[in-house]
Amino acid sequence: MIWRVLVLATFLWPTACFADSGYDHWAKGKEALDLGNRKIAASLFERAVRTEPKDSIYRNWLGSVYFDLGLYKDASRQLTKAVEYDKEAAWYYFLGKSHLELAWQSKNELEAEEFRIAAETSFKKGIQLARKKKWLVEMKKAMPILPDLTERKRHITQLQKMKKFTKAIAELDRLILHYPFNGIDNERRQLEQARDAHKRQRELHYKYAATASAMALVLLLVLWKRTKLN
Repeated sequence: MIWRVLVLATFLWPTACFADSGYDHWAKGKEALDLGNRKIAASLFERAVRTEPKDSIYRNWLGSVYFDLGLYKDASRQLTKAVEYDKEAAWYYFLGKSHLELAWQSKNELEAEEFRIAAETSFKKGIQLARKKKWLVEMKKAMPILPDLTERKRHITQLQKMKKFTKAIAELDRLILHYPFNGIDNERRQLEQARDAHKRQRELHYKYAATASAMALVLLLVLWKRTKLN
């Protein structure tokens, strides 16, 4: 616990004492991120954005860290702002991924479809302006699953409600084969757990049914023997 406080103090103490520029906050945030301290990095990138709110680069970095922390709505807000301030410099890769996660998480089909369209639009733009080869490859890989993602999600939900977990998992596997992302991986694990629990429940039901049938048969034999003796 103490070492965490010391690490936090190392990054935040200088910024508390001096009126650092947005760049100073960003540079310290980048340093924290390189050391794997995402929460500290997010705090410093937030300071950079507060200092220079119209700098799209700082918002890109903040949005990407929010994404890594699983804060997809916050990531989407920051990255959307980055697009507003500089369409060419914006990181559409993380914006599209944030929208994709929100599309999959949403329980409202209309909202999910809006996020799906936003993800598709972001990836299309991102493919044109990709800053890293890895981003370009990943966005191109994601594109085939996006057009009918909402419909597939609806179908998987129906299968789940019908307790057809194996079929639902098979549908997810077909999507994952094209492009795995956080939400779909998490749902697959949840479905596997639900499937296994359902199997155990069904096996217990069969065991009880078999035991009850056997006991009923024994009882019938006993009654039949008594009838014969009488």
